[in-house]
Amino acid sequence: FAGIDQIEGCLDEHRKSLDCAERAQLVERRALALSGLGDAHYAAGRMFTAHESISQCLELAREHSLGAVEAANRFMLATVKIYMNETEQALADALGSADLARQVGHARAEIVSRLTAGWVLVSMADRDAARREANLGLEIAERLGAKRFEPFLQETLARVELMEGNRARASETAETALATLRELGTMSFIGPWLLSTVALCTGQAARRHDALAEGERLLGEGSIGHNHFRFHRYAAQACLDAGETDAARRQADLLERFTAPEPTPWSSFHIARIRALADAAEGYDVAAELGRLREEAEAAALYAAIPALDGALKHARQPAPSSNVKAEQGG
Repeated sequence: FAGIDQIEGCLDEHRKSLDCAERAQLVERRALALSGLGDAHYAAGRMFTAHESISQCLELAREHSLGAVEAANRFMLATVKIYMNETEQALADALGSADLARQVGHARAEIVSRLTAGWVLVSMADRDAARREANLGLEIAERLGAKRFEPFLQETLARVELMEGNRARASETAETALATLRELGTMSFIGPWLLSTVALCTGQAARRHDALAEGERLLGEGSIGHNHFRFHRYAAQACLDAGETDAARRQADLLERFTAPEPTPWSSFHIARIRALADAAEGYDVAAELGRLREEAEAAALYAAIPALDGALKHARQPAPSSNVKAEQGG
C-alpha cells in the first residue's frame, strides 16, 4: 500500500465499475462497486464519505436479498461509525454483522466483525466483552488457518491486559502480534497502529521511542487510513504517560493535519483531549475544557478515555496553597 496516489487510482476504477453496473442494470455488481468505493475512502481516512458508499451498498443488498454481499460489508458500517463517535451503534452493527456472517457461513466476515466489536468494546472499557470477542475471532482464525487476522485480535488482547494493569503481559502480547505481522509482511495494513500499542504497553523508554519512530516512518511510506487515526492517538497517550507533553502535542498536530480534509468527531475529540491533558500536566488552568471533554466522552460512550480526564480534573480542582501556607513552608 503505497499512498494516496494508489487510492485515487482505486477510486477511479471503482467509479468506472459502478457506472458500467448502473448502465447494464447489474444490481450485485453495483453493490460490489459501492463496497469497493467504501473501502477506498476508508483507506484514505475519509470516514463520512466511506459511510455513504457502504450504506448505499447495504441498502441494495437488503433490497435485493444479496446475503453474501451484506455479510461481507456490514462490519464496515460498524468500523466507520467508530470515527463518527456513534460508539454504541457501531457495537450493535459489529455484533449484528458477526451474527449474520455466522448464519450465512462467511467465516472471514465473522472474524472481522468480532475484531471490530473488540475495538469498540475496548473504547467502552468493557474488558470482559472485548476479550471474549477477540478470543472468538482467534478461534475462527486458527480453525481456518487465517493467520493474517491474528495481530488485529492480539492487539485488542494487549489493550485489555494493559487496562487491567498487566503491563508486562500486555507488552509481551503486543510484541508477539508485531512479530507475527512482520512474518506475514503486512506492516502497511496495521503496522503503525500496532507499533503505537507496543509503545503504549512497554515500560522501556528506548523501546517506546523506537516503536514510535518506526510507526511514523511507515505512515510516511503509505498506510491504510485507520493507522493514522490510531497511531497518533495511542502514540500521544504513550507520550503523555511518560510525561513527554510536547511530543504528545506533536502527535495531536499530526492527527489534525491528516484528518483536515474530512475531520471526524472521533479525531476532533482525541486531538482536544491530548492537548488538554498536556496543558493540565504542565499546570495550565484547563478545568473547563477537561470537564467539557469528559461530558463528550460520556455522551459518545468513550469510557476508556475518561479516567485520565478525571485524574487531571481532580488535580486541577485542588485549591492552590495560600500565601500564609507558603510562608509557613518557607516559600
